[in-house]
Amino acid sequence: MLEPGESLTHKVIKGGLWIFLARGLVQFTGIINSIILARLLAPSDFGLMGIALMTLGVLQGFTNMGLKEALIQRKGDLGEHLDVAWTISIVRGLFLFLIIFLLAPFVAHFFENPKAASVIRVVSLSQFFSGFNNIGVVYFMKDLDFRKQFIYDLSGTLTNVLVAIPLAYVIGSVWALVFGLLSSSVATAIASYIVHPYRPSLRFNLEKIKDLVNYGKWITVSQIFLIVLSRGDSGLVGKVLGTTALGFYQLAYKFATIPVTEITQAAYKLTFPVYTHLQDNVERLRMGYLRTLRFISFISAPLTAGMFIMAPDFVRVFLGDKWAAAVSCMQVLSLYGFALSISANTGPLFQAVGRPNLVTKIVFLRLIITGALLYPFSLWWGITGTAIAVLVSALIMDPIAFYEVIKIIECDTMEFCKIVFAPVVNSLVMVFFVAAMKKYFMGQIHIPGFFLIVILGGLCYLAISYITQEDFRDLIRYRPYRKEQIT
Repeated sequence: MLEPGESLTHKVIKGGLWIFLARGLVQFTGIINSIILARLLAPSDFGLMGIALMTLGVLQGFTNMGLKEALIQRKGDLGEHLDVAWTISIVRGLFLFLIIFLLAPFVAHFFENPKAASVIRVVSLSQFFSGFNNIGVVYFMKDLDFRKQFIYDLSGTLTNVLVAIPLAYVIGSVWALVFGLLSSSVATAIASYIVHPYRPSLRFNLEKIKDLVNYGKWITVSQIFLIVLSRGDSGLVGKVLGTTALGFYQLAYKFATIPVTEITQAAYKLTFPVYTHLQDNVERLRMGYLRTLRFISFISAPLTAGMFIMAPDFVRVFLGDKWAAAVSCMQVLSLYGFALSISANTGPLFQAVGRPNLVTKIVFLRLIITGALLYPFSLWWGITGTAIAVLVSALIMDPIAFYEVIKIIECDTMEFCKIVFAPVVNSLVMVFFVAAMKKYFMGQIHIPGFFLIVILGGLCYLAISYITQEDFRDLIRYRPYRKEQIT
């Protein structure tokens, strides 16, 4: 809620700073954690963990009722809805734990890897712990109170690092990843009660359940499609190409998309409640959406370009030669990461204006396209082919999603395209600059040289942006969008 005398703009700025600080620390910590674990563990270990996480993710998607989104979107006092949602969360967590525990041998048999059964069963405990998370944390997003969300988000990540890395040194197996995940689930559950005073109680009210599910049903369906879409590629790789190939693919996916993933996750946490506040004012909603898209494009375009051009050096310098097979896949997935980042802002908009069915339809069409391409592309080109199939489906469906966005916010199409086009062109200039640096001025790149190129490439991008983008110059001169101010 807004404090007396506080504008929505001020609230959003404060919330945005906390969100991006949190996601920045999570991203940095996650990258360091993954690099160290990649050095200590084998690709097959990541493949085993990938099978367990994929099993978890599929069942999570099939049982996601969209309760948190319904609570955030709902106007007025939440009343008993919170307790009902918490009760459902506990029941769902216990149900997932039991189902995954029982299905583990069958999943292991499907992937022809007996070791996966025990890993899946232990990982399933994380669902049991997560079910007890304090439902009161939805107020962080609903009221744009992201200072406490910062603590909540960081608790699980730091616990994972503090547990997984020492265990990887000691036991050097997949169990370091498993116990890191479990400790993260426990820490997050505990932190949820520390950072928010709400104390839920068990409550069953059929009327309240129907009220929540009526909104969340489209989110449930879209999550089912989205989970199949996002986990189907990994499932096919693990089944057709093997557990080791899955380890290569999952690590490539993580490093290729982690920068933009963190940005989009942060943007979602900020934009969904903001769009909900602005849903009845099209002009303010349009300005809010376009400014978010401008920011995401400005940041994610150079990150994508940098990952694409520096992927071979990144893998060799930080991960080691045993991960060299992941390079081309990582480059393709970096392009997918950019498509994911600029389209991720559409989901919160559709949900905020009460049209989550649009998300469902778009994800379903993407699922059909990906399904048609995935198997043949993977057979022809291995994990790189898998990445190409995922990228092509995104490139086909993103324009359709943007078409719906333009109608909702009543935006000029050329203005919309220009926002994305400018940082992409500037990033291409940066790529040519970095390629020239690598070819003519750098020999065998080591850690200092890698960071030097990254810094020079970033400066090149900022310089080009300053020359070509008026809105960036206005921001540097402290004149940010006076006519577009959201008050």
